[in-house]
Amino acid sequence: MMIHGEYKKVHPGLHEIKTMQLGLLSDHRKFIEDQFQETEHAMLKKHKELHTIYEELLNMCYKPDVEMLQELGDLLFRSKSVQLRMPVPVNPVYHAIPIPGLMSRCNKFRVKISFHNEISNHDIMMFKNVQSLKLGCDLQDTYFSPGRSKYFAAWGITGLQTSVKQYWEVDVDKSLDWAVGMCRRGPSLMNGPAILKKGVFLLLHQKENNFNTLLTTSPPTFLYSEKPLERVGVHVDFDCGSVSFVNVAKSSLIWRYPDNSFRCPLTPFYCTEHTLS
Repeated sequence: MMIHGEYKKVHPGLHEIKTMQLGLLSDHRKFIEDQFQETEHAMLKKHKELHTIYEELLNMCYKPDVEMLQELGDLLFRSKSVQLRMPVPVNPVYHAIPIPGLMSRCNKFRVKISFHNEISNHDIMMFKNVQSLKLGCDLQDTYFSPGRSKYFAAWGITGLQTSVKQYWEVDVDKSLDWAVGMCRRGPSLMNGPAILKKGVFLLLHQKENNFNTLLTTSPPTFLYSEKPLERVGVHVDFDCGSVSFVNVAKSSLIWRYPDNSFRCPLTPFYCTEHTLS
């Protein structure tokens, strides 16, 4: 739906490209669905194998020691063999598809953002919020202990608006965890369940081990778009009340909030991990 909306703003001659891109997305969705079905089948098969070994181990407990020891070696070997061939998790990430003319349209509204407020070496809880969401925890009832990672955060002046549309970019290539977007009050994001607060329109990225998590707020929504590299663009339409995030390197749309998502004054916000581990 977001891609349909973007193509409504461009020349009608790009209709064939739009049809091709939507077809690619459909094919990719089918590929991911097939992967999920194959993994589900493999997990069910693995479950049956492990359950069989479990029942054999229970029955073995009632046998004489000598007989149990004779059978135990073969059973342990089978158990290790089953565990070595575990199903590989599916990575349901859609490849970024370039939209012709997207960057040229955004750059027409490029502005220089001044972050007048900055804090450094601060313990910000929003990235722990992401971990809790992935685990299905209730953020309102979760206790957040101070973490080892420290962050740099900056925000502008609330309500500063020089044009109906604005576009700006942020370099995100040198940080594992980052957040960028617009919010009602910058300091309010420092503590507590920030990603549940109203008036917060952020794109967040968190890297844990080898897995990248990308999500938006208002409400918290996990995205399966390709991780943006180098720079992320933020396009704000104050007239429509919408915020969009752009993968600059791929000239593709990551996410667009629907019209009338906000009516109150907003300020630019940026947060990044202070140092790479």
